[in-house]
Amino acid sequence: MTELYFNPRDFYREEELIELTQSLIKIPSHKDTPGFEREVAEFINQFLLNEGIESELHPVIDGRPNIVATIRGDGSGHSLMFNGHTDRVLPYNMTIEPFSAFIDDGKIFGRGSVDMKGALACFMMTLVAVKRSGFIPGGDLIFTGVIGEEGKSEGTEYIVNSNIRADAAIVGEPSDYEYAIGHRGLEWFDVTFYGKASHSGKPELGVNAIEQAMTFINKVKEVLYPKLK
Repeated sequence: MTELYFNPRDFYREEELIELTQSLIKIPSHKDTPGFEREVAEFINQFLLNEGIESELHPVIDGRPNIVATIRGDGSGHSLMFNGHTDRVLPYNMTIEPFSAFIDDGKIFGRGSVDMKGALACFMMTLVAVKRSGFIPGGDLIFTGVIGEEGKSEGTEYIVNSNIRADAAIVGEPSDYEYAIGHRGLEWFDVTFYGKASHSGKPELGVNAIEQAMTFINKVKEVLYPKLK
């Protein structure tokens, strides 16, 4: 078994991590941004390449790319994937400047600082520390920065359907400083209800589609909600 004989924090300065997080926050990557995640993906890819890390962009949909970066292991151990999404929710109606990335009371403020530009910066700096140290892990260390998590998760679907594999993965979703073995997934459904028109004087001859939808929604609340909880 390969053991870690160095402290990763010996190979980067805290200021580097702070500045990297701020740089990521300052790049808009929400759905109303031209190119969506492209600019931040290109920034991440170039940052890793500048550190001598194997990294490339994988176009997924509409020119929006994932980033896949790898530090190759010697094959004696297990591989580990760091996974995080490059998109973030819309910045409107915020009470602060969303892309200023200012620091107050030891915290970095800005849209996406927690979900999840901060985690991306941590993953990136981990790869940088390993690379700078010259340490060769037993298995591959893989970073995947994916698109579209706030929508239909096309970036993660791409990774799942690719030949990119790891023995374990750490996803940078915020979890209130607690470990979590999983997060709820996402599935989109279209449900169609069919009705039949009738005269208001004889409603019994028709079918009210809204009533059918109401019955369905109530059943979802009664049966599905408890299962999901």
